[in-house]
Amino acid sequence: MTKSEVVNELRRIPFFSELSDKPLQEIAAVARKKRFEGGQIIFFENDSCDGFYYIVEGSVKIFKTSTAGREQILHTFRSGETFAEVPTFDNGLCPANAQAIENSTLLLIRRSDFENIVRSYPEVAFGLLHHFAHWLKRFTVRLEELTLKDVNARLAKYLLRLADESGNSTPEGIAFSLQESQQEIASHIGTVREVVSRTLHKFQDMGLIHLKGRLLTILDRDALEDLA
Repeated sequence: MTKSEVVNELRRIPFFSELSDKPLQEIAAVARKKRFEGGQIIFFENDSCDGFYYIVEGSVKIFKTSTAGREQILHTFRSGETFAEVPTFDNGLCPANAQAIENSTLLLIRRSDFENIVRSYPEVAFGLLHHFAHWLKRFTVRLEELTLKDVNARLAKYLLRLADESGNSTPEGIAFSLQESQQEIASHIGTVREVVSRTLHKFQDMGLIHLKGRLLTILDRDALEDLA
């Protein structure tokens, strides 16, 4: 990637969006390109945090694993998003594992470099405050879903979120492709694959969705929202 290409990518980051060319060029000069193959671990839980990452291409899942080996996906990040900002700033260890879902190209901005940038450009710090507030609210909702709602509600909420993010309107309803397997969906909503499979079939029998292969169409959004 050329420096100008890196600058254009950095403009997509919300807490960099208000920066002028000069600071963006300084950040681009210290950003390090990293490539990971699908399935490759980027860092493990309790590793020392080198800095935060921006996804140029591909996708990354952040997850924790129980002592029994059960995986809980905390979030899936895709192109144009960043992750590992919090451990970058608290000088702590990585709170979870990160793994490339597919072949991915990332930019790593190391902690020491980014601290210098924040000191030089306070507007970055204000952008980060908004960014962290957004994620605090999001994880509060996530905690509520996992602890207070049943599997029907959690799966309904998950499908509605996918519809909002990547759905297309069709005569039948809102259609989108399920990019993740039923096992990965189960890891997102805190259950097991068999329960996801049964619940999807139940939603079909209720006339809420239609699933053919990986193409899912929400037929009755209002009813699905009532469940969520």
